[in-house]
Amino acid sequence: MTRPEWLPSSTVTVNVHVFDTTSFPVRVYPREDRVTVDVEGSGGSVTLYLDRTDLVRLREMLDATERELTARQNDNESNEVRAVNGPAA
Repeated sequence: MTRPEWLPSSTVTVNVHVFDTTSFPVRVYPREDRVTVDVEGSGGSVTLYLDRTDLVRLREMLDATERELTARQNDNESNEVRAVNGPAA
């Protein structure tokens, strides 16, 4: 998603722990080709604003990360923490 000029350029870092009680309500905006995904828990919520391209990027990154986790769990010689980079814009 391209940042509109009227939005501030400041950023905030938020950390979210996902538990079995975390919910993910989604709102679909078909005319705008976008969605919002809320990550809700007892301590608050975070909303992701995703156009279709970014939704696909997020899905591909999660798929790649799950494959990496599985591969590394099956490789006994490779147990260190490793960053996995998802698809770029």
